[in-house]
Amino acid sequence: MYTGSNYNNKKTYTPFKSGNTSDYAYYIINNSNGSYYKSIGSTWKGYIDSTTAEYNIGNVNAYQGSDEYLSTVYNQAKSSKSSLFGGIPSVDEYMKASSNSNCRNKALSVSNSSPYYCKNNNWMYVTDSNNLLLMNIYVYNESTKRIRYVRGSSDDYPGMISYDTTNKTGVIRPTHLLKTDVKITGGNGTSSNPFTITR
Repeated sequence: MYTGSNYNNKKTYTPFKSGNTSDYAYYIINNSNGSYYKSIGSTWKGYIDSTTAEYNIGNVNAYQGSDEYLSTVYNQAKSSKSSLFGGIPSVDEYMKASSNSNCRNKALSVSNSSPYYCKNNNWMYVTDSNNLLLMNIYVYNESTKRIRYVRGSSDDYPGMISYDTTNKTGVIRPTHLLKTDVKITGGNGTSSNPFTITR
């Protein structure tokens, strides 16, 4: 279950703690001492199933600057999985969220038109100046890792899937799997009338 909007849209996060490249971007969500985890009350934590929620955390090393198909990116992302308290969208999920077929074929190219392949008709695109952090990382070389993210609206190439150093900041869109006994009791899932749930 995705959240309907960005968590705390005015706050940005740094993917890796203290520049430690052994931690993935999902550390933001899963750090029990972090601000995101602490912001969720005990009742809401009780709704989240962290025992069976598997997330694709594989490195996405599809070559930046070439046309890469969704299947290539997806296979790389799913090459490693982990059961977590929560996550953020993976690169392949952002590609799949667009109805533009070019997004699935050319999402990682760097031509002037390529950012719009995934930006247009994509419910996951962030329409503000902040970057949207993604789950997977890009191994720049054997000793250097880079964070994957979607460029914000103030960037020269808004909507483009890119990568940068591990201290890159951005907003997050948390993802959680809910327990099977959680029921929707009201709302229609819109920003003005969100779902209400209970157990």
